Amino acid sequence: MTTLVLRLTPLPSPDDTADASAPRLVPLHAVDDPAATEPPAELRRWSEAMAETTDGCLLLDRAGRLVAVSPSAADVLGLGADAVGQPLLDRVTLIDFEAGAEQPEYAARIPPLAALRGGGMARSLIRLRRGDGEAITLEAQSTPVHDSAGDVVGSITFIAPA
Repeated sequence: MTTLVLRLTPLPSPDDTADASAPRLVPLHAVDDPAATEPPAELRRWSEAMAETTDGCLLLDRAGRLVAVSPSAADVLGLGADAVGQPLLDRVTLIDFEAGAEQPEYAARIPPLAALRGGGMARSLIRLRRGDGEAITLEAQSTPVHDSAGDVVGSITFIAPA
């Protein structure tokens, strides 16, 4: 298993009007896999872009672990910096729309994970319980991130309240 070493890095906005001291979730590098000392370039580029956006978005690696979370998505999902490097389903509790059960059997088919496995875009509503216990419904739209060889190296998901 690869462990990510993380650094919260202030990234000023291009117009310098944003709070440059606000922490951003930025992966630094993996430490226990010599062949993977840092995330693939494709994921690093998306991670950098996510630190600058006001959109709610999350970036997963091929194993379904959070690589980066935009500040607005972190707020909506109730995630802290400790979420980066963790499997998505370990950090959010999905709720079945009909039965109300937590972590329903279809959890692995939600858009961020479906885009990893299917190699194409995925979109649906998801219902989850935040860390503070609040249940929320979100629209999630995901697409795989490919490397230059065309292999899926992760997925990017945009979320918005439904």
